[in-house]
Amino acid sequence: MPICKKYISGSLWKRIPPAFARKIFLFLLILHFSCKEGGYQNQNVFGSSPEYEGEKVPALSNLSIYFFRTVFSPDAREAEVIKRIRLQEIVFRLFDVDLDSENHPVPVASVKFTKEGLQLLKDLGRTQISGLVFITNRTLKNRNPDELQHLSKNIIKKIITVQERNNIYFNDIQIDCDWSLSTKKNYFFLVHQLRNHLNNHKISASATIRLHQIKYFRQTGIPPVERGILMLYNTGDLRNWNTENSILQINTVKKYTDHLDAYPLHLDVALPLFSQTVIFSGGRLTDLISGDISSQLEDRQCFQALTETRYRSVKRCLLKNDAGSEVSVPSTEYLRYETVQRKDFYKLYNIIFNKRNNIRKIYIYEMNQALFKTNLSNDLDRNGEFNQNGSGDGLNREGSAEFYSEVHYENIQMLSELSSFFHSYSSHSGISR
Repeated sequence: MPICKKYISGSLWKRIPPAFARKIFLFLLILHFSCKEGGYQNQNVFGSSPEYEGEKVPALSNLSIYFFRTVFSPDAREAEVIKRIRLQEIVFRLFDVDLDSENHPVPVASVKFTKEGLQLLKDLGRTQISGLVFITNRTLKNRNPDELQHLSKNIIKKIITVQERNNIYFNDIQIDCDWSLSTKKNYFFLVHQLRNHLNNHKISASATIRLHQIKYFRQTGIPPVERGILMLYNTGDLRNWNTENSILQINTVKKYTDHLDAYPLHLDVALPLFSQTVIFSGGRLTDLISGDISSQLEDRQCFQALTETRYRSVKRCLLKNDAGSEVSVPSTEYLRYETVQRKDFYKLYNIIFNKRNNIRKIYIYEMNQALFKTNLSNDLDRNGEFNQNGSGDGLNREGSAEFYSEVHYENIQMLSELSSFFHSYSSHSGISR
């Protein structure tokens, strides 16, 4: 027992009764791995983490993902990927809170779970199920405490209804709002009420945090929760045609996180892994198409390529978003395709974790149909890991009716990497999640 001999001399070890020695061995085994550099307690520190093109690859136990569609109805391919990735948590956008025509707060865009979706959640077993409620800033304006208390009770009632109707349990509720200085007092009051109600139902409460709320936290304030989720996507100016990529601008992230380590609230992070296309007419944003439509933009009868990511429509054409809905694009419109490259994803991770290495969870924004468009039968080996040798990648090339963009494959590959590193460590050290 070399671990025991590291802490106890050999002669003394021989004199210890076998039954008692086994207990000492188990204790020292836990001590050894908890103190070991790069061990369980230091899993968020890079240590000897793998690299991708010079960027460290994250190795966290808690890889989680957002689901923002209004219907959770995974097909067989999506369900298979979700099972193989071994997610720690799935966060569903339950509903939004906005004002109706009479200026009353009402829930909108409520999520629905199909029978297949609920069965998948049941099959996932230990994966935590959480919810997110988005509250518009205007909902909070000109509200008195009684109105806010009433609103908090209605939100809680709606959350519990979703739980009971679908026979699921929410581990945590993320309260999502880009509050302003004028609504800060009302928002924090509402969050306090929601947290108390949720705790009564044995559900924890957390709050999303934007970059500007990190940089200017002394002015914007700290929401009254125990945990925040730093949303590290949509960091550029979407409406400006000259913006290179509004999803992620590394320089902006650097500028707003100079004092990230001083933020007085535990933070986890949400990192972007999605694509979109922004449409401009006369220099103004006119539409936004979600999902990876890069293959559709290669149609030269419809779109003239100006750069690798910018296009001009030469006639009226139809584009399909990730939900399968068609968007009509008139002639002479300008389009900017945006996505998150693998290296940039890891670079973002490195920037944040070098400044704050006590982050416990990575949330991926977001789970969508485009993320799963890859041939799993070729990409996955018998152990559920993605093949790394470059053969059998399952990608159908251009000209095929089943062409899938390589970014989809890389996205899933990244998710597999993120989830597998800790699992391999856990199985080696005997530590479970």
